[in-house]
Amino acid sequence: MTSWSNVHLMFCEGAHDAAAIKLLLRKSLGFSQESLKVSDFPYPVSNVIKQSFKTRASEDLRLDLAKKFFLPDFVVSRDSVLVMIFNYGGSNRSQHMTPFLENVFTLLNAPEFSTSANSNVEVRFSYTVFADADDIGIVRARERISSEFGQINSSPWLTRTWTAIENTKAVMQPSVFGPVAAYIWSKWAEDNGTLEDCLLECFVGRDRFDTTLEFIDSRFNWTPGEDATSDEICATASKRLKAAFCVEGQYKKPGGSLSVILDQGELLNLDSFGRSNAIQDCLRFLNTWLVVT
Repeated sequence: MTSWSNVHLMFCEGAHDAAAIKLLLRKSLGFSQESLKVSDFPYPVSNVIKQSFKTRASEDLRLDLAKKFFLPDFVVSRDSVLVMIFNYGGSNRSQHMTPFLENVFTLLNAPEFSTSANSNVEVRFSYTVFADADDIGIVRARERISSEFGQINSSPWLTRTWTAIENTKAVMQPSVFGPVAAYIWSKWAEDNGTLEDCLLECFVGRDRFDTTLEFIDSRFNWTPGEDATSDEICATASKRLKAAFCVEGQYKKPGGSLSVILDQGELLNLDSFGRSNAIQDCLRFLNTWLVVT
């Protein structure tokens, strides 16, 4: 089995966000999907997952609740680099991420970590939090990340001081448990927007997609109410694009969700990535971050 010396934990807003990151890593940066058993995951992540299974089993939960483990949606690798892509569930990210990170950091901080299940390989961990700028902008979205994860296990983790990663919109900061990056999705020329706005740029010049948008607009009313907040207006615009992307992917993956369509539907490729300045920016970040850290 490959010994991974660089382990990246990436946290995305939803299932289709995770699928989009996996797609970029696989199509553009040469990563391959991994199908690992729990024992194959690097320590201490493997221990945290095992303990989660044991805890859930002992709680005698209903089946629908028992399925809700905080596990990576995708695991990909390239050479000595392993990337685990998690879906943190939208606005509830601290609720899902914090207990997981508490357990990981507790084991990373243990005196025996340097020899636990790592053989002679020194494993370096790093972390990335992806989020949408939405209507509040890139800076405020970063501030929310700093605020929500300022402390883990009553110990400081993130500060409000970020350093720009050259030639990208991404930022990073050091932490006692490894470097942390934040990447905020936004429209290329505006300080607002979502991942869907970035993906929309990939369809520039494709008449077929314009036809799909016309159909979506004729079928549903996407006009926000007069009393709609800026947040609600942004959310509605995002929902409209998600619906259009799903329609586009139905030929290849009929009945598929957006995450399945992005992952398996061949909706986007290297040529379409090249049409989007925003996606190219994210690729520059990923290429730099996964090498430097």
